[in-house]
Amino acid sequence: MDTQFGIINKINKDTPYECYKHSNYTNPSSIFILLALGTIGTLILSAIYSYAIHYIPIVVLNVICTIFFGYLTGVIVGISGKIAKIRNSTILTIFGIIFGLFAVYSSWVIWLFELFQRQEWVFNPVTILHIMQFLSIEGVWSSGSFTPTGFLLYIIWFVEAAIIVGGCIYASSTYIKNDAFCEKCNAWVNDKYKLFNLNYVCNSTKLKNLLHQGQFSALSDLKIQNPPGDAYTTVELSKCSNCNELYLLTVNTVKIIRKSDETFKIYKTTIVQNMIIDSEIYDSIKSWEQKELLLSQK
Repeated sequence: MDTQFGIINKINKDTPYECYKHSNYTNPSSIFILLALGTIGTLILSAIYSYAIHYIPIVVLNVICTIFFGYLTGVIVGISGKIAKIRNSTILTIFGIIFGLFAVYSSWVIWLFELFQRQEWVFNPVTILHIMQFLSIEGVWSSGSFTPTGFLLYIIWFVEAAIIVGGCIYASSTYIKNDAFCEKCNAWVNDKYKLFNLNYVCNSTKLKNLLHQGQFSALSDLKIQNPPGDAYTTVELSKCSNCNELYLLTVNTVKIIRKSDETFKIYKTTIVQNMIIDSEIYDSIKSWEQKELLLSQK
């Protein structure tokens, strides 16, 4: 072990530092919580979505609503899974498919209820398919003089369903990707500290290898970025504040490209995500930043 610029190095070439991985643990009670919360959240979003596309006559806005509906349904699944303490992305992906299909079904039920002027509920999927067949004859909406009917309308409905299910799967499967869970305390790690941005690292692979080897002083070589720029390195420290035994390090590079149309494109590269460190390394990185900030103010 040695120290450079205030940050501890703990070099061990035989057993390099590893990054946190989910245990994939789940249990029946967690599934029940996920089902309950996911169902409630999906029904609420389905109602909002159904009324929105029924009363908004602008096709582009309806498409945007569809994208948001699918994605937010997946977020609901992810949040529900996190509350249920599910540490298995595969489980969340499976339920992303289930709730994505349920979102399509429930949105049709509510939309038809409004179409029938709130006179009748239709819950039977077969009956819904028959109604869709009837509606496809003359169409249900128009854009200018264009009214999609028949096979074209079926394609549009299929694309709509695919967007909803696809968005739900994406959001649910990635929701806990960057989160860590302390198995000892049975709790998610929420104590996070983000350092001031460091200068941009050009060779991210080299930095990644150095960190895995335990050469954490490579971070201090980057220095705190001053003045702020469009390309920088972010460092985030995390720990379980309950047991103070799980310490994590996340390092990313960020580059913001200004496009000709005055918009921005953000490129983010993960160097290490939730690398497992110890309290000494955690404290030394945090102390180094504080010392650097004091020196910069003199």
